[in-house]
Amino acid sequence: NMAAPTATPLATPTGQSSSKSHHGAVLLIAGCTGGMGSILLNHITSSTVYKGRPIALLIALDYFPDTSGPATLNSSLREHCRFETLVMHWDAARISSTTEVAHRIDQATDIIDAALITTGLGFHGNLGDLSLEESDKTLQRLMQVNAIGPSLLSQYCAQKMQAAATSGITTEAPILLVLSSYSGVVGLAHRAAYCSSKFALNGFLESLHAEYPELRLVLVCPTSVSTAFRANWKKDLAAQGVNTKAIEVNKADLTAEECVSAVWSAFISPSSTGGISYRILPDGLTAASYWLLRLPFIGDYLVRPRVLSKSSKL
Repeated sequence: NMAAPTATPLATPTGQSSSKSHHGAVLLIAGCTGGMGSILLNHITSSTVYKGRPIALLIALDYFPDTSGPATLNSSLREHCRFETLVMHWDAARISSTTEVAHRIDQATDIIDAALITTGLGFHGNLGDLSLEESDKTLQRLMQVNAIGPSLLSQYCAQKMQAAATSGITTEAPILLVLSSYSGVVGLAHRAAYCSSKFALNGFLESLHAEYPELRLVLVCPTSVSTAFRANWKKDLAAQGVNTKAIEVNKADLTAEECVSAVWSAFISPSSTGGISYRILPDGLTAASYWLLRLPFIGDYLVRPRVLSKSSKL
């Protein structure tokens, strides 16, 4: 159950400076304790600079079932980082949690230079196995965690990034990188609710970029990744009373390390101009199929049947 803990303590920034003005880069990562999120967090904390600038502040967000979680992680980061850290509990399904996080960030900094959002909840199951009530619960839950929460956090980050883009401190375009899914670009069997939430997220982000063109927006859309993702969504949705009978799955297309490598490469890649791009993983036929699907005739009659056949085994 992902109901927010009561009175979750919010860890305060560590370090010497308490000013909202930072001479170095301000980074944010959401989903920092997940399978891929924890690896990305390690990449950040192992660094002292970001795109040539010293890191001044790292904001780390995640859902912490234990109310002591933020303080515990913050203490651990303090031992390894040479910059300030701010660790907070964030329940993507609750607007009150998102607004509380935004308020605390406002107190700590005026800008955000780069953000990584890896939060997500999955569900693979046949629609025929679910009652209408179960589908309703699943859709609402996935929309909250996968679409609404990350969209609102992205909206907030974009406002902070616009301030960074106009500050004149750096020539680098602020970057917002969101870990989405291949299920957000192609409708797939056994993933109706999951695809819906990821399509909604991608649509919101494309529209967000239209309003903040100075930002560099990267949507990373992998197929199946070998993490504890499925075990986590089963546990969460079972607690909501949803039937979590799922189809059998084959070996994942990507390891967590392979996906993280692509994410990190995109995150640290220099870019002086805004723009939006999709990064489809794995490279090769999967990435090519994304573009081929959009071609008349070839996409509908040649590529889509192959994609749907392969996805039924993911």
